[in-house]
Amino acid sequence: MKLDADLVLPTDYFEKILNAFKNNSEIGVCGGFCCIYKKNGCFKESCSFRIRGAIKAYTYLCLIKIFPLIDDIGWDEIDEVKAVSVGWNAKILDIPVVHMRKTKSRCKSKLNLFFRSGISNY
Repeated sequence: MKLDADLVLPTDYFEKILNAFKNNSEIGVCGGFCCIYKKNGCFKESCSFRIRGAIKAYTYLCLIKIFPLIDDIGWDEIDEVKAVSVGWNAKILDIPVVHMRKTKSRCKSKLNLFFRSGISNY
């Protein structure tokens, strides 16, 4: 499992992850979804089409098939594509996880964000 340090997990997060793997042997990669905490509540981040790298869990057999993981921008999309391409399913679970830092907040400007996204897409 890969977890970022700036997360607040529900107390039963690991139990739910393990149950997902136990209840569906075709799932190789799974994780909850990230929410951003604001003054007036917690809001789901817009990135909803893939499992966020901040909260990604793998079965051992899936990880062996897709190893090594790419150590570069976009790794968290590439590993999911690799897993699906060798027959595993990837599943976003209905488990909210508070992400204390907004996604891509380390990018200093929109230009920097677009530049990094372009490198990732390339």
